[in-house]
Amino acid sequence: MTKRLISGLLALVLVAPALWASKEMKEAKKLDKELKKISLTAAVPDGRRVVNRVMAHELGVTRQELVKEREKTGFVYGQLFGAHEVGKQVGMNFDQVAEQMKQGHSLLDISQEHDVNLKDILDSAKMLNKHIDKELDRIAAGDEDETAEDSADDYDPAADALSADTSSFTPSDLAQANQMVHGRALGLGNAMGNGPGAGMGAGRGVGAAVGGGMGRGRH
Repeated sequence: MTKRLISGLLALVLVAPALWASKEMKEAKKLDKELKKISLTAAVPDGRRVVNRVMAHELGVTRQELVKEREKTGFVYGQLFGAHEVGKQVGMNFDQVAEQMKQGHSLLDISQEHDVNLKDILDSAKMLNKHIDKELDRIAAGDEDETAEDSADDYDPAADALSADTSSFTPSDLAQANQMVHGRALGLGNAMGNGPGAGMGAGRGVGAAVGGGMGRGRH
């Protein structure tokens, strides 16, 4: 084997992990954006009830289960979905993932530890946002009665509210969230903010997790 070939192989071995890490971080950033959108939509009460209903259907749980999980953990909806999806990938239930987050592990940490393919979670998050957008469009068109849906599901919007739902966003973000939810009849519903608190930020405490994505909960 020539010296040049050996040198080339060594370079490949050294560079490949860096390339893989770079690819993983790109997927993580894309996932962060999708989880941000979930949290941003849920920052508005009318958006939150839709996020709750669609997410419950996607995860195969009741709407009340999601409300109780949020009460227990303080997670905003982006974090909640991320925790469920990571749990499915690594074979842990939601409570186990939430406990690790309380101990200071982010969802990205847990994913890396278990070699999770972030693209699978990214695809699920994209699909969830697509379905949420579709439901919001239906409501804007007058094709759906949310009050009737809530009553049928025994869902109380007033009980599904955390300070973290809005405190993790800037006033500008919240204005964009209102536009996303209520501006659809005017064709303004696809704008999305890039606020600092909606994605992979760290959550502060089990009862006040900030960040809607792959953040962590700290005691």
